[in-house]
Parts: sequence; C-alpha cells; structure tokens
Amino acid sequence: MLVSVSLQVLIRFCSKCSSGENPSRTCKLPAGGVVLLVLVGLLAAAVIVIYRLCEFMLCEPGWELNQNNCYYFNTMRSSWNDSRRSCADLGSDLVKIHSREEQYNNDMFWIGLTDSEVEGRWSWIDGSPLDERFVPKTQLLSIFHILIFVVVVVLGPNQTILFTACKNIC
Repeated sequence: MLVSVSLQVLIRFCSKCSSGENPSRTCKLPAGGVVLLVLVGLLAAAVIVIYRLCEFMLCEPGWELNQNNCYYFNTMRSSWNDSRRSCADLGSDLVKIHSREEQYNNDMFWIGLTDSEVEGRWSWIDGSPLDERFVPKTQLLSIFHILIFVVVVVLGPNQTILFTACKNIC
C-alpha cells in the first residue's frame, strides 16, 4: 500500500513535468524524495519477507512446531505400513530424524527408516542413508519383511524388543 502511494505521487510529479504544466520549474525529483522512495521500498520488502517467514513458522491445527519443523504425533497404535499410510493421508510421511534434538526418547514411535532394499543397510524413506550420529544402529532391529517393507522396531526400556504396534510421527 505504502509503495503504491509513493509510486502514484512520483507518477503525478513526472506527468506534470512532461505535460509542460510547470515550465518555469525544472522537473527533477528532489534528493529527499528519492531517499524516501528507496526507504519506502525497503520497508515494504522487509514487511513482505517477515510476513512470509511468519507464515512458514505456523503449523496446521493438530501439528506441533519443533526446531522449525511441524510434526504430527499420532497416538493411535498401528503397524509401520499403516502408520506410513496414515501420514500419507495427511500429506506427509513418517519422520526423518535430522539431528539429536529431533529424537524423542519418552515414548516409542515408528519412524521413516527401512532396510527393505538391502538387509542391514538402513536408509530413510526418501532414499538418503542413515546418519548414525543421530540414530545409532544399536537402537534399531529388523524383525521381518512384509512384501518389500521392513518393520523397524526401536529397542524399549531394558533393551526389550517392542513387538506390539507403535504410535507414529509424521
């Protein structure tokens, strides 16, 4: 809005000069006007950038913001395949852990990690390899394959294997 008003003032000023309406004055935009126009343009650009950044920091209702990412914690227990389908229905996929800060140790959740392509070679569902700095292989165990998918199980308290269905994070 501010930029629009400034441009309209500039256009009116220039049109008076070109139409010969004010022949006794030289038609130059004063230095203060140029500075004002530049400042208004920069202010408008800053407002747009801030608005867009704020827009991306908001999560949909039911999703939680953590480390600039939105997560959906599904508390219904289901298999890894059903969990992945549930995430897909929400327009997402099972979580990929990018850092230690993103690990959730308070509960057991299915994550988007599999060794279905090559037994023992773990990769994320987007095809990128497991970075063991964030998720050590010792915390994962492959129980069995269903079709081409592997069920990934996180070791629970006292290193017990969870054979039951788990919650999931999209």
